[in-house]
Amino acid sequence: MIILLKILNSLKVNFKEDLGWVVVFFFRITNAVEAHNPYFKQRTNALGVLGLSYLQKVIAAHIILAYGIPADLTDEYLRIGETTAIESLKTFVKAMVEIFGDWYLRAPNEADIC
Repeated sequence: MIILLKILNSLKVNFKEDLGWVVVFFFRITNAVEAHNPYFKQRTNALGVLGLSYLQKVIAAHIILAYGIPADLTDEYLRIGETTAIESLKTFVKAMVEIFGDWYLRAPNEADIC
């Protein structure tokens, strides 16, 4: 959450006016992806040190998708390596298609057209 706020702060975004609904939508997607795929769960290594949080992985995927930047540029804000950013992106996209694909990738019906 702190990382997301730092990124929004650096973009000089008026949170309440500009992004109220976007943040709700973002966390709806993020929570669905975290619940769907165990890759996004925060784990500990053999020494008991916490790994990357699900927010770091999902935000890296969002930044790569939204801005079309190379994966190695995500480490500046997120402290995430290039390989992990690429793996996060692939896993995020697969999870999005599995979770929301039936609804958003379907053919339009009569209710959608009217």
